[in-house]
Amino acid sequence: MRLFIAAELPQSLHEALSETSARLRERVRGRFVAPDSFHVTLAFLGEVPADRVGLVCEVLREACAAQPPITSTLGALGSFGRARRATLWQGFARGVDELAGLAGDVRECLAEAGLSFDPAAFVPHVTLMRAADIGEGELPMPEVESGRIDTVTLFSSDLSGDRPRYDAIERVVLVRDETDDAMEDQEAPEDETAAPAAPVVDYDLLCARLRALAEGETLRLPVLANATALLAEELPDVSWVGFYLAVGDELVLGPFQGKVACTRIGWGRGVCGTAAASDATQVVPDVHARADHIACDAASRSEVVVPIHEQGRVSGVLDLDSTSLARFGEQDARGLERVVAVMEELLAHLS
Repeated sequence: MRLFIAAELPQSLHEALSETSARLRERVRGRFVAPDSFHVTLAFLGEVPADRVGLVCEVLREACAAQPPITSTLGALGSFGRARRATLWQGFARGVDELAGLAGDVRECLAEAGLSFDPAAFVPHVTLMRAADIGEGELPMPEVESGRIDTVTLFSSDLSGDRPRYDAIERVVLVRDETDDAMEDQEAPEDETAAPAAPVVDYDLLCARLRALAEGETLRLPVLANATALLAEELPDVSWVGFYLAVGDELVLGPFQGKVACTRIGWGRGVCGTAAASDATQVVPDVHARADHIACDAASRSEVVVPIHEQGRVSGVLDLDSTSLARFGEQDARGLERVVAVMEELLAHLS
């Protein structure tokens, strides 16, 4: 019996992968994997005698006993093999370490039980097509989505038909620690004087989508423009988002979303100039309380500015405004710094 152990995918990831696969069908020739066969292979065992299948099931349960569900975000497309006969897949931008840890636990338990498996290095991915002729053509932008992986399954694989057939032999559902659930269920005491909680933003997903939007682009202007559009679309309660780029001793307005803005800001002036001169993220809960604030929009009440670097020097800033007081907190500062780190990586290869 031909066996493998895989993480099954939630509906949200299935739908995104199916959309990416449909886009690939329009541009790439090859053998496509049926959407109902999408999974993340953790260990491939190959042919296993029927009398050892029960042992494999026991090993699977043992390996997953303490494993909680894994929140994952789809990432960029990748390939194995030759360009005109490649295996094309979509990877992950979030949950990579957790999936690798799960695969490591499964393989360690298999080895301890004396069961053989393919020792090839584990790369978290979902195969979309085989024998793909990707040549030198541009691949489409993949769909990026998040979801919680909570099922690990032992499958048998039958390759005798027109397409592979996978049958589940043993399923293990990953369960959260009950103490964590109990803590989440406890209601915090109400404080009518407290400021509203900052909106929760999935910055890992934003970074993944930013990479996907830049896939195949060679110029920085469209990447900067799309980045502002993405942030404006996905970040709640943001009235202005854009880039100021360093030119001599000034910051000059770049791509942005929002009302008309100041065209030039002196180095060291205002929140943006201070962020650039000090090379430090600036979080301003109330811009009216800051004497050096440059008021491009009188309705703006809070602001966050993150420096951008190129070749080790500050080359500009990412600036976000909100009409709400204290809209941006520590989570946003750290999250936007991750966004900027991705921008720096992308811009280094663009002209």
